[in-house]
Amino acid sequence: MKSIMSSGREERIGKINQQTVLDIQDGVMQAALGAVALTAALVGIWGLLSLFGGIVLGGGVMEMARGWISAVGGM
Repeated sequence: MKSIMSSGREERIGKINQQTVLDIQDGVMQAALGAVALTAALVGIWGLLSLFGGIVLGGGVMEMARGWISAVGGM
């Protein structure tokens, strides 16, 4: 009788623990995906700010176009 009761109890505990582990895994994966997305967004924003900063420091859009045309035309 004891073995039947303990066996059933162990199965229920095993199912709860397995579901808990799956829930934890889902949470960890969501957090990891969020961290990757946040990092990608920050890198993208940094890249755009660097591009616009370089355009401004380089003399503006027209100066950039002149430099590009002279570089391509000089080949």
